Amino acid sequence: MLEKAAEKAVGAHAVSRVEPVMGSEDFALFTEKVPGAIFRIGCSNKEKGMIYPLHSPNFDLDETSLVHGLEVFIEAVKMYLQ
Repeated sequence: MLEKAAEKAVGAHAVSRVEPVMGSEDFALFTEKVPGAIFRIGCSNKEKGMIYPLHSPNFDLDETSLVHGLEVFIEAVKMYLQ
């Protein structure tokens, strides 16, 4: 449902699946109690020089990405409530 909500909110061209990684994330513990999903919002912007990874001291995010993330959340909630 979340993938469909993202495609509707930002367009299928902007949605991709990320292969699982062995990083450290506690989210799986939440989904042991209630159904859930996690997604990433791309927040880099080469034109603005925002190209550094998350844990870099030079990390910065393009704040317009937050709007796209909110659009996905809103669409997911609307789909869930239907």
